[in-house]
Amino acid sequence: MKNTVALVNMQFAVSGGVNILPGISMHIFEVLMLICFGISWPISIFKALRTKEVRGKSWVFIAAVGFGYINGIIHKLVNSFDWVIWLYVFNLIMVTTDLLLYFRYQKLLEEITAPRLQKKNA
Repeated sequence: MKNTVALVNMQFAVSGGVNILPGISMHIFEVLMLICFGISWPISIFKALRTKEVRGKSWVFIAAVGFGYINGIIHKLVNSFDWVIWLYVFNLIMVTTDLLLYFRYQKLLEEITAPRLQKKNA
């Protein structure tokens, strides 16, 4: 019963964090989040490489996610350096690759559609 009460009651840690589940490191949730995102970026990259299509993607969204990873890396360097920084670096590399593919294929799409639009308007 005592363990159940401890799980139900939220305890505020002096370090500034919230300990919702005593005995379970919040570090694991950061790792799981980065792994889940880390799985999605290669899928997005392979789809772009296979189809050479970037319709439906937003460069602003991709850049915002990359900015988030940069801030995560800075946090790890300044406040809590550990091996998780490499997950942030891996994800940032994947996001940067996806962003570069976006601009490359968007430019190719514009080069293909521009002559068609000129003929149609002439």
